[in-house]
Amino acid sequence: MIFKSFTLGNLRNNCYVVADEFTNEAAIIDAPEHPEEIIDYIKQSGFTVDYILLTHHHFDHVDGLSALQKAFPEAKVTQQSANIGMIDIQSIPTPGHTKDGVSFYISHEQTLFSGDTLFFETIGRTDLEDSDHAEELASISERLFALPEHTKVYPGHGKSTTIEWEKAHNPYMVPDS
Repeated sequence: MIFKSFTLGNLRNNCYVVADEFTNEAAIIDAPEHPEEIIDYIKQSGFTVDYILLTHHHFDHVDGLSALQKAFPEAKVTQQSANIGMIDIQSIPTPGHTKDGVSFYISHEQTLFSGDTLFFETIGRTDLEDSDHAEELASISERLFALPEHTKVYPGHGKSTTIEWEKAHNPYMVPDS
């Protein structure tokens, strides 16, 4: 698997490109504003973009969607599971930050793209109109924390983490002592 991360836009969104090294098929995860760097990287790498995968509908994760669709008109925009070459990308419903929130998981790489559901030592905002705090906590504890502990977590903002680290150190998820 070929993997590259980008941090773009005014809100410093993380965007990810995942590609199969044998077929050069690729997926883009989230579409922040000003995606020119992503477009250039994909074209220089010779990848074919099959999917643009969106973790949720907030503006900072979709503002670059029209530019990406213009650059890669054959790419399917979805929140569903996808296959690129030999890479299976599973969509896991993770509502809470938004009702339509999903995370994307690649099991053979133990890699999770959590959007704005789970961050390093915190969780996504739940004070917004489309948010539900209890649903967010349930999504994390019942779905994401069920993944292998060594799963690398790549969030929509900030630095990466692991499921193991978040179970032990995330103040929203660690039981009171």
